[in-house]
Amino acid sequence: MRGRLQLTHKALILIAVPLVFEFIFIGVLTSLLRQAEHENFQERHSRAIVSESNNLLQSFMDTMVAVHMFASTKQPAFRQRYEDKIASLPRQVATLKVLLKDSPAQAQSMSRVERAVRSGTEMLSKANDLALGSTTLSNYLDVKEELGKVSADMIGELRNFVIEQEEAQRTDPQQGARTRLLIVRCLIGGVLINVLLAAGLVIYFNRDTARRLRVLMENTILLAQAKPLNTPLSPGDEIGHLDSVFHDMADALKAAAHHKKQLIAIVSHDLRTPLTSVQASLTLLGAGIRGEISEEAKNEVFATEKNVSRLIRLITDLLDIEKMEAGKLQIVPAMSPMDEVFDEAICAVSAFAEESQVDLEVQPSGIEAWMDRDRVLQVIVNLLSNAIKFSPEGTTVSLGCEVQSDGVKVSISDQGRGIAESEVDRVFEPFHQVNSAAPARIAGTGLGLTICQAIVSGHGGEIAVTSEEGKGSTFWFTLPAEPLDVNASQQTMHTRP
Repeated sequence: MRGRLQLTHKALILIAVPLVFEFIFIGVLTSLLRQAEHENFQERHSRAIVSESNNLLQSFMDTMVAVHMFASTKQPAFRQRYEDKIASLPRQVATLKVLLKDSPAQAQSMSRVERAVRSGTEMLSKANDLALGSTTLSNYLDVKEELGKVSADMIGELRNFVIEQEEAQRTDPQQGARTRLLIVRCLIGGVLINVLLAAGLVIYFNRDTARRLRVLMENTILLAQAKPLNTPLSPGDEIGHLDSVFHDMADALKAAAHHKKQLIAIVSHDLRTPLTSVQASLTLLGAGIRGEISEEAKNEVFATEKNVSRLIRLITDLLDIEKMEAGKLQIVPAMSPMDEVFDEAICAVSAFAEESQVDLEVQPSGIEAWMDRDRVLQVIVNLLSNAIKFSPEGTTVSLGCEVQSDGVKVSISDQGRGIAESEVDRVFEPFHQVNSAAPARIAGTGLGLTICQAIVSGHGGEIAVTSEEGKGSTFWFTLPAEPLDVNASQQTMHTRP
């Protein structure tokens, strides 16, 4: 697939797309909030105009009442009230004009109101002057009648003006309610869209990524099972690159396995056979079959023979490891007495024990077990050799067995330096040598315990060690009490890591 997005690009899209939508959503929401704020201001402004209009109307009527009361009673309180009210009328008109300065549509109405107030104020002043003088009642009544007409006109204008403002005020709340409802819907819709958008992007990208990762995981399992890998993934992203590297690695492992088989074949056929011939010739030469040689020459022949024997053992161990990994380490079980196997094992290591000045102790048992006698003998000899190798002079290595509910348990105990707690779990790893930094009488290959583990597992048993530093170690393994399922054992050995 060409143009496949990198994982970093997918991550950026997952972040950027919802973020861009958030910015747009915030912009729309801000605009709606500003509109709502403006409508709220308009509503308050309209209320202020209505209130100020009513105040103006009330002040004019109070002024007119004060003039009439003063004319009738001549009381100074009414005179003072008149002066206060008539002085406030221009201020109230000015305030009303300021409130309407941004409303050109209402300028004409305001002009009529202003003219009406001016006419009314003039008539009130005239009526007040008459009330202060010695004017006859008939003259005052004439002015009063004219004042009533002017007042009626002014009150009519003010009432019309107030009605206009109240109509506008009744319209504005409806618009504000619609705006608030729109804001709420925008909030809910924006959140839902953002969630759905993010979820959709995650599902879209995750589905493809998860599918490709599953292919990688399946390839790891197939590689471990030595099966063909899945078809290579399309390149373009990090997963495709990783899959390509994984296929290259698998190909390299196959090539390495092929070279390993070739090397094992060379070791098995082209190296072990001539080494065996060399060992046989050295044995004959040391025994004097080919003629007597000096004592110094015999010692050198003996040392060389030991090195050749060690090299042959190493080759044998490597071949056993190869058979174990290939599932071809044969197990041929039969019921055999453990005491006979112990005797053969003691005989095989007695010379090494005598040389190392280590005593061997065997506990006769009369027990029989279902086993491949030669393979179990190989395990016991290996464990006895290790015990002798790491035992101080004058100590004892014990060999014994006991019957358990699920089979026979064989134990080899020594009085050596023991194994560190950090090493106990690694003693059966290939090429790992316990206490490798300490001097040993015979160098090892680090494969013996691994082979022992494979043989015991092939019998369906278990092998382990219990040890304490400074107090020695006990290696033990179990064998079945019933006939062994050879096919199952071979499968177990083949599948062990």
